[in-house]
Amino acid sequence: MPSSQKECIDLTESGITEDANYSSPSNVPLRRSTRARRQTEPFTIEVSQQRESKQAQSQQRLEQVPYQTAEQLGLEASVVPFVRVHPVALAMITFHAHLTKTEIIGYLAGFETEVDNKKEILIAEAFPAKQVKPSDLAKTGRSAFTEVEALPESTIEIAARVSAKGMRVVGWYHSHPDETFTTEPSRVDIENQRNYQHLVYKDEPFVAAIIAPYNEDLPDHRPDVEFFRVWAEECALKLSYEVCYNGLVQYLRATTVGNGGEISFPLDSFMGECYDLITEYSSFGRRVRLDKNWRADVLGVDKLKRALCDLVAEFDCEQVALYRSAVDAIVEAVDKAWKESAFRELERRRENAARKRRKRRRGA
Repeated sequence: MPSSQKECIDLTESGITEDANYSSPSNVPLRRSTRARRQTEPFTIEVSQQRESKQAQSQQRLEQVPYQTAEQLGLEASVVPFVRVHPVALAMITFHAHLTKTEIIGYLAGFETEVDNKKEILIAEAFPAKQVKPSDLAKTGRSAFTEVEALPESTIEIAARVSAKGMRVVGWYHSHPDETFTTEPSRVDIENQRNYQHLVYKDEPFVAAIIAPYNEDLPDHRPDVEFFRVWAEECALKLSYEVCYNGLVQYLRATTVGNGGEISFPLDSFMGECYDLITEYSSFGRRVRLDKNWRADVLGVDKLKRALCDLVAEFDCEQVALYRSAVDAIVEAVDKAWKESAFRELERRRENAARKRRKRRRGA
């Protein structure tokens, strides 16, 4: 759940215990007086209270907030944008989210338009972002399992690529990889989306997408994905969306937005991004072991392939076959890279164990 940088207070303790001994110049053991102990007790209590307070605040920020619908908020349909997303854009999000046990982040590119006086956001592509390392997040008291932050230089680079394609950034996405997490946003997610809406993209529609690829309540291999905007500062307004290809092209042509309304399956870009992610995560210690079973009789790599192929199951166009071939190649590549990485890790463990044995023998 993405979060902005926050200050981390480093509290250090004296390390003095009640029976600690110190040597005086004459080597006479000294014991802390009762008065000295009493002076440190309030400090110890204060440190403990500060820690408990910080833990409570952190837990509260990560609490998930139920979605609200337009009907529940009494909103007219005309003021709530409808989302149309290209299957390859959703495939990019799906592939990215399946690779790691930590949260991932990226941006959504496309256009905005109106159809029958109703606002629509058309998402044509998704761009994975480079993110702050888990070790750097930990330095600020955050966990990569529940929070994520894009590197500023990656955000700038993606914005330039999107602009060069004649589109604009219309949203962002991130994952909830934990099996117990649904796609409901946390308070941190709402805070970040609110900042995007009011500070960064205040005059333009901007949406958030959350994907839960491994939630324990999923009925099958398909991940859960939802889109939302913040309404009235704290409400997560759930947005209706449709995965479409032909419909997206039709709407682009009808509204004359974008680069002449021409948009196809961006397979070259999709495959390039996927191969980059495979390289990035193949040696990542917190990658998902796709060579292991996801559920009883389904390997993780098979779950991933089915999830990607299902995105075009209902489409009938000449590029669907090319997309399926691309998926086959990508899944084969990730399976191979993961197995090779696991073999290298096993060899390193064996070498380390052998080194320790040799060291023990020399010591004996």
